[in-house]
Amino acid sequence: MVIGGIAVLIWGEPRTTQDIDVVVSIPDEERLPAFLASVRSRLSPLPEDPIAFLKETHVLPVMTLSGVRADLIWAGHPFEEQAIQRAVVRQLGTNELPVCTPEDLIVLKLASTRARDREDVEGVIGRQASSLDRAYLDPLARSLSEALEQPEILRDYLRLIER
Repeated sequence: MVIGGIAVLIWGEPRTTQDIDVVVSIPDEERLPAFLASVRSRLSPLPEDPIAFLKETHVLPVMTLSGVRADLIWAGHPFEEQAIQRAVVRQLGTNELPVCTPEDLIVLKLASTRARDREDVEGVIGRQASSLDRAYLDPLARSLSEALEQPEILRDYLRLIER
């Protein structure tokens, strides 16, 4: 499932991005070698020991055949697996790819402390406000805020969503 700046281009305010972020579902560690073998046919892993790097960081930086940097993010949380199931297919160039929903993109971006991610949340809410599934999104924003013990997450989210 595509997330990050590319998903922001679809759901929020257009901006430049230097890479592609993709969340992948790999059910267990034993499947990592098979996953890596399938990746190597189309992508070049950047770390010297890609499996060890992926196990340690849950991210595998790769280079596409056309020279674009991508981060393959190993889904490690039930929310990420749920977001993959909820992804919608969107046309990106000549390809159709699964992209996270705007609601799931908002939650992923709310978890970050980067100013760029907060701006992305504002842009997604600004463009998608009337179509957002608040019954799904509001409890997720609240539980994220509580789980991270960061009340400002919920405060900022409510400020943006209730404009």
